Amino acid sequence: MKKIFFILILFFNNLFSLNSGQFFILTLPNTSSQKDLATWLSKTKPAGVMLLAQHVKNRQETKKLTAFLQNEAKRLKIPKLIIAIDWEGGIVSRTNETGGFFSVPAPKNLGEINRTYSVLSGKLIEQQMRDAGINMNFAPSLDLFDPNNFVLGSRTFSSDPEKIFELSSAFASGLESEGIIPVYKHFPGLGGGGLDTHLHQVEVKLSKKEFKKHVLPFKKILESKSDPFIMVTHAKYPNIFENLPATLSPKVVNWIKDKNKNAFLITDDFFMAGVQIKSDLSDLVLDSIFAGFNLIIYSAQKENQDIDLIEKLNNKLNYISQEKKLILEEQINKIIEFKNKKLVDLEYKVILPEKKLSKYLASAAIKEFYENLKINNCLLITADISKLRPGQDWFINNKKSYLAKSLEKSVANLKELIFDPKDKNCVNLVLDFIKNNENYKNIILSSFFYGQGVWNDNQKIIIESLNSFCTQENNINLINISLAHPYEQTILKNAKIFNLGSFSKPMLKEVASRLTDNYLPEQCLILEQLKEKLKNKKIGLLCHNASYLNIENGKSFLPDLLFDFAKNQQNNTKLVALFSPEHGLFGNFGATVNVDSQKNSRWDCPIYSLHGAHKKPTKEMLSNLDVLVIDLHEVGIRAFTYLSSLKLCLDAAAENNLSVIVIDSPNPIYFWPKQGPKLQEDSVSFAGMVKTPFIHGQTIGQIAKDLNKKISANLTVISLYDENNFKNYYKAGYYLPASPNLASMESVYCYPITVFIEGTNYSEGRGTNFPFQQIGAPWIDGQKLACILNSKKLPGIYFEYVKFTPESIIGKSVDPKHKNILCDGVFLHIYDLETIEPMKIAKTILQTLFSLYPEQSEFIKFGNIYFIDHLVGNNSWRKDLVK
Repeated sequence: MKKIFFILILFFNNLFSLNSGQFFILTLPNTSSQKDLATWLSKTKPAGVMLLAQHVKNRQETKKLTAFLQNEAKRLKIPKLIIAIDWEGGIVSRTNETGGFFSVPAPKNLGEINRTYSVLSGKLIEQQMRDAGINMNFAPSLDLFDPNNFVLGSRTFSSDPEKIFELSSAFASGLESEGIIPVYKHFPGLGGGGLDTHLHQVEVKLSKKEFKKHVLPFKKILESKSDPFIMVTHAKYPNIFENLPATLSPKVVNWIKDKNKNAFLITDDFFMAGVQIKSDLSDLVLDSIFAGFNLIIYSAQKENQDIDLIEKLNNKLNYISQEKKLILEEQINKIIEFKNKKLVDLEYKVILPEKKLSKYLASAAIKEFYENLKINNCLLITADISKLRPGQDWFINNKKSYLAKSLEKSVANLKELIFDPKDKNCVNLVLDFIKNNENYKNIILSSFFYGQGVWNDNQKIIIESLNSFCTQENNINLINISLAHPYEQTILKNAKIFNLGSFSKPMLKEVASRLTDNYLPEQCLILEQLKEKLKNKKIGLLCHNASYLNIENGKSFLPDLLFDFAKNQQNNTKLVALFSPEHGLFGNFGATVNVDSQKNSRWDCPIYSLHGAHKKPTKEMLSNLDVLVIDLHEVGIRAFTYLSSLKLCLDAAAENNLSVIVIDSPNPIYFWPKQGPKLQEDSVSFAGMVKTPFIHGQTIGQIAKDLNKKISANLTVISLYDENNFKNYYKAGYYLPASPNLASMESVYCYPITVFIEGTNYSEGRGTNFPFQQIGAPWIDGQKLACILNSKKLPGIYFEYVKFTPESIIGKSVDPKHKNILCDGVFLHIYDLETIEPMKIAKTILQTLFSLYPEQSEFIKFGNIYFIDHLVGNNSWRKDLVK
């Protein structure tokens, strides 16, 4: 019966699918002739095609190409084509920036920052792929980063398998948001291999323990996705499976299918040396299909090679057993079923501004920032990447590199040498250039050092020579603009390195900005001013876990600095008392948790808690003090208890004739002007005591001065930074979590929007890894909520559908809302800090939730007080929501 069933299906529905071309995703032939392409399609009848760099030089031309291919396939009665591309981000990006496409950072760069950038990268790629008619992406890579593996380099997210799962899932979420199919690769992980399967037959001799680590991201993908696409590598894993390339291994297929029977298996490219253990490629293809693989990727290296392969396979099908024919027929049916299910035309739901998004991602992806770097009188030595990679002609124009043009307006006396890394004479050319310009004290090397087949000994010699030449003794400053290849990093010991992971216009512009705009006042100046004002004084200090100063290139905790200063004085200078705000001195207590005072500490003084029995310092606490130093880093909104602690300390200081010194610090949301509801008297609480707009648009020092106009304490504010420095302050990585649940700048940006959720019975993400970046509840339909919020086209933000389960986290959230219950919801991704309207978004989210779920939606009360009124500053929002 089974045989008859399949034969009938094939006869009535899919007569064309018996052609073995339906097992292949083929690279298009090297022709632009539509007639030739039509002939090729008619002879191969593939399941899909793979586009290379030459096919995506121009976005409009790519759209025409893909439309022609699909129309021609329809005419030939071929099921809708898979049209695939390799677009991982970074170095593996087939598209050309000068042709209307926009770049995203390398996975390694994304792996070092918040997941929001992986989602937005996937979203930016998805948007361009959909527009260009491409429906499958051979990405993301789930391989583990290995600094000793020079093949993958910046193509991997992390060396941590849990993080790889998190970020690859985030990247895939962006792709899938409008129907692009992600393909997770290279199962079971190439991170442990040292050679390239393009060029070699590779054995990865992992122990079972090592294998478990490398395969973990794939295992979690298989367990969490309904029908994921998995690309399998050609490498052999003899300690785990058969001594065969994994793409020929039934054991590999069984391992995957045991985890997810609906997984769809694709091989890596069969032109690669790694799979070619037999002379007859058609035999290898059949071995792979009978092992259980669904699709074979093949890039013909010669004209008609793919046509010949398919003809040979079709001939062989005439001689295989009926049982094997049925296996092939069943495989073809699965392919067609997949196409009917997945390759559907969808209307765009969300279109984000691509150029702006690409720029934002580039800015976030570069982590290096070198303060007060001066590069006038500079040699720029540039490897011409257009000599190594096709389609990169934008990189050099009129004998100047893109980086040189970006620098020349701001750098006096810039001199550039462009060299061809393939030229044998380039080493001498570079060394002579340096020798003939020995009066230049800054050298920028823009290298293109990347793995086998791309980097060569010429660049290695140049890098080694520069590293030896640029030493402290020679007083030459070496800066490397790098692809972040691990081997290059082992050579360069004396350089300031910018790890780009890829070369693109927005990345190079961001580097140019960091090379020319990097001024920051030195934080030792704060300590010097403090010392001058604290001599012969008995000192109290209110501070918290973010109270660090960068002294001599190392972060020092302010209590340690003042304790050591006092101890080394010959007079009566002494650190007498420490005071801590909400969350405690070390930031290890969750929100609203009462913190006890301590009689003793390692600083030989008590630590008085101002978030326990007392919110305001008592007379007894202050009795032995001459001065109270306050160093509190807050996050730019009124509903933050540190501002209340500031006010109460100023009140207490005025009442006790005590001097106060406030150390000012930048506002992390300085770019947003004052906005939001004002605080009314009947809503004053410790959660919000200072009468400013909700987003106050000030620094803590400015707020202290405003408060003191009425309080009249003896106040001094030490202000090191002005608004011109704020951007560099945060680029330099000076943000430290002001609260346990605001661990990243991304959470700080979301906080003014989602903090109001705390006044309701919806989860604000406490008890997860992303508090205030995601919101939800068990009764929400997250897909619907994301769709509605995105349809409102709120500027600067994208809502992603997510699921999460709040759990108890000691020190952050012991008893979060909906603890241990699965919640549907949305994740907030902010991508434009200038156009976003946080107050409008906050109110829109609440209105949408209360409109969709009026029966489930509730406000939280503490006693007879609605908490949301304290957050908003009055009852206006609550009344609007319950109309």
